[in-house]
Amino acid sequence: VHFFTPNFSPAGAVGCYDINICMCHGDYVTYHSPPLLFDLSRDPSESRPLSPETEPRFAEALERVRRAVTEHRRTLTPVEKQLTWANILWKPWLQPCCGTFPFCSCEETNRTSAGPQ
Repeated sequence: VHFFTPNFSPAGAVGCYDINICMCHGDYVTYHSPPLLFDLSRDPSESRPLSPETEPRFAEALERVRRAVTEHRRTLTPVEKQLTWANILWKPWLQPCCGTFPFCSCEETNRTSAGPQ
């Protein structure tokens, strides 16, 4: 099931080669209503979406998906943003320090190998 898909670039590509990563929001995606449904046992590459004409139980499958999404959303609780400045800034006090701060450097002196020599 795909509720949205990335807008690949350049046009006709199967990836986001112009920007190196496919974004998953805003103008970078195409929203699908109804969502795209695939039969992974017959189409593992998800290249041929099902339709009411190709799948007799299309409406039933779509309804089951909608019920599952509704039920899942009931279980979600808001969380604090994970990519705030406080979370992404380097924290030197969390880094290993073998010397006296701020002159941290670590050297391996007795290196052993568990594997064959």
